[in-house]
Amino acid sequence: MTQNQPPEIIAQIADTFYKRLLKIEMVLAPIVVIGLILKFLNVSGGGSILVVALLTLSNIYFFIGFRKVDPASTNYDRFVNKLMFFSYSIALVGILFTLNLWPIGLTLFYLGLLSVATSFVFLFVLHKILKRLTKTNAADFIRTIVIFILLVVTLLSPQYIEALELEESPDTTEVVD
Repeated sequence: MTQNQPPEIIAQIADTFYKRLLKIEMVLAPIVVIGLILKFLNVSGGGSILVVALLTLSNIYFFIGFRKVDPASTNYDRFVNKLMFFSYSIALVGILFTLNLWPIGLTLFYLGLLSVATSFVFLFVLHKILKRLTKTNAADFIRTIVIFILLVVTLLSPQYIEALELEESPDTTEVVD
């Protein structure tokens, strides 16, 4: 194991997920959309579908952040790869926590929004300034835009507004001696 490489078992899991990522996303994306629609319509079970789909996708993105990157790639490429997949993971958890009005949801949401925007900037630099856009980077652009759209949809949701109101309201619980 070299200095900048993850432990072997984690790298193997990450490589396995990465090889099947497009298929996994093609299965989970419609489930996420169905879960979002059901959640916004307050249909029973919509939240559960959303939890399972977003947490599964978030965990997969997290593990992919540990994959072994081509040794010929630069440190910048390795950094962008880790930043992207960890950002996707944080953003999806932030969306999930915000929509379900769970504690620290807005913090995770804003962190995810910021990190996905940062990923987009680094991908843009890779493409426009360094002129190193590959087929993989093009897929990452699309993935980043789709997750950013999910973040914007969450911003426009009634659950986001309710989460803001809950965070801004003073704590009304009384301490009993």
